[in-house]
Amino acid sequence: MIFTDDLIVNANGDIGMVERAPNSSDEDSEVDDDIIDDEQDSGLDGKLPPGSARVRWRADDQLKTELMANLQLSDRVFLMGDIVARASNQLGQTGIVVGMRMYCDVRSGSDDVVLRRVPTRLLQPLAACRPGALVVHPQALRLGLG
Repeated sequence: MIFTDDLIVNANGDIGMVERAPNSSDEDSEVDDDIIDDEQDSGLDGKLPPGSARVRWRADDQLKTELMANLQLSDRVFLMGDIVARASNQLGQTGIVVGMRMYCDVRSGSDDVVLRRVPTRLLQPLAACRPGALVVHPQALRLGLG
C-alpha cells in the first residue's frame, strides 16, 4: 500500500515522491485552503482515478498520475509520535514511534563501490545533508554520495 509522502520507484528506476494517494485524509475534501496547487493533472479536478496516485518525479519535477501497480515503495517517513500498525494487520495492535534509526547506501565518488546500510550516525556531511550529498565514512575512510 502506498501513502502520501512515500518515496517510490517505477520499473525504470525513476525516483518520485507521492503527493496524493487514494488513502490520504484529504482525498475526500474538495479544496485544501493551506495548499495552492496551480498544476492540473489531465483535468481530473482533484480526484484520483481508482488504483492511482499523484507522483512528483525527481528527474523532471512533473506531477503525474500513475497506476499504483506500477510503483514500488522505496522509503516511508515516520516522525516521532506517529501512530503505526503492522502492514499485514492494519486494524490490529498499534504503537507509537518513540525512536528511529536511519541507514544510507553510500557510493564512493572515485571507484563506485557501494557501502550498504551504513548507519547515519557514522556519517558526517560535507555540506547540507540531502540525497546526493557528499559524506565521509570515518571507519572505512571513504568519501561518497549519500
